[in-house]
Amino acid sequence: MDEGGHRTASILTIIATCIAHEVNPRAYLHLVVKRIVEGWPQAKLRDLLPDRLVAAHPELALSSDTT
Repeated sequence: MDEGGHRTASILTIIATCIAHEVNPRAYLHLVVKRIVEGWPQAKLRDLLPDRLVAAHPELALSSDTT
């Protein structure tokens, strides 16, 4: 099994999901990693999905001039 390939596919899926929800992938990943490192509860991982997180943090949204 190629772990590198699976990890790459996972990251690309996260980035594509961000783009589909008009969320800045870099800002999103920065915030999510920060939250996880700070001890985000595993039971609330769904709250870290791009569509949910951008609702609470509108600054993550891609502006129309960057697309």
